[in-house]
Amino acid sequence: MTRHAQPAQPAKSPRPPVNGLEGIQSNGDGRTVLLTADDLARRWQMKTTDQIYRLTREGKLPVVRLGRYYRYRLEAVEVFELEGGSAADG
Repeated sequence: MTRHAQPAQPAKSPRPPVNGLEGIQSNGDGRTVLLTADDLARRWQMKTTDQIYRLTREGKLPVVRLGRYYRYRLEAVEVFELEGGSAADG
């Protein structure tokens, strides 16, 4: 039986920072990265957090509650973005 060599996979290059937010990119080490509404507004190039809080209230944007504070998992935000902002639409 002849074995065929598998083509080499290109190395994954780190994703460039979005809008200078180097601290909120996927870190790849398994730790959960949490964003504030302000972080998310900068990521989405928004002037205010009003839309983010509206999506949160409507249950369309997954949230982590820490007492009275809201935080957003980077992984969940990326899924929300990839699905066109409709992650929780029925």
